[in-house]
Amino acid sequence: MNPKVIIALLICLPSLAFAQKSVTVTPANANRNQNLVVSITGTQTNFLSGSNTLTFFYQGSATTMVSASQVTPVTNTTMGASVFVQGSATIGAYTYKLNNFTDGIVNGTGNFIVGNNNIVPEIVSISPGIGHVNQTLSVTVTGTRTQFGQGSPTMQLIQMGSPTAFIQINGYTVVNDSNLLLNLQIDPNANRGMYDFYLLNSAHSLQKTNAFEVTWPIGIEESNIASQVKVYPNPAKEEITIEAKDIVEVQLIDMQGRLVQTESLPEPTHKTTLSIDAAILPKQQYMIKVQQKNAVFYRRILLD
Repeated sequence: MNPKVIIALLICLPSLAFAQKSVTVTPANANRNQNLVVSITGTQTNFLSGSNTLTFFYQGSATTMVSASQVTPVTNTTMGASVFVQGSATIGAYTYKLNNFTDGIVNGTGNFIVGNNNIVPEIVSISPGIGHVNQTLSVTVTGTRTQFGQGSPTMQLIQMGSPTAFIQINGYTVVNDSNLLLNLQIDPNANRGMYDFYLLNSAHSLQKTNAFEVTWPIGIEESNIASQVKVYPNPAKEEITIEAKDIVEVQLIDMQGRLVQTESLPEPTHKTTLSIDAAILPKQQYMIKVQQKNAVFYRRILLD
């Protein structure tokens, strides 16, 4: 053998035999309130030999502001993991290390960068946002930057800080990460008024205030409504006149709970007129919601 080749092999063999163990996380950046799946690539590692733990550090100290779960090896040098960045995580560079029984503590290469692009998941709407006492209906929960598909959600309707037993979620369908379809059953004894909606799953703890409203039973005219609110003519054609104390907003709502038209008043008034487009709206029954300064009343009306 050529002496030069022998010398070259003798030089290379020690470096090959004693290559330093290391791990690389890809992607190596995320934003606050983000949950992402990363790939972990190792050099001279033994991921399959036992349980692996990936720990993040900020300024030399271990932190839970960035945490890894579901660390799953594929081969001795490849692995997947779920990384969650808390909303309160400090923006900047984090280092990371991996630990298992065979490899011991293995340093990461480079940094994991946490930024802030105002990525905050939230529940945008519940539609329809209104239901009647003693009614069963389907509603759609719409979110933005949400991950509704992450685990089985726990959902509740809350009124005045307490979960209610009078609105049951009998079933749900995860349409995608941004949409849920719920089946709600409203008990005859449910309190009328606004409810908050709360959702908890493995990715989120989200709440939307004043998300859903329970109104009067369909087909039942409450005597106190008639005495406090006047809505005429009934049937109506092109205009509806409302008389009540301190009116601040009037809404026209169909019997499925969908908002058709709204009029917000610049200041409280005792009388207002809602102009409607009778040529477009179906001729059927609707609910008039009258928002006063300190009360809400409903009245059925027929468009003719």
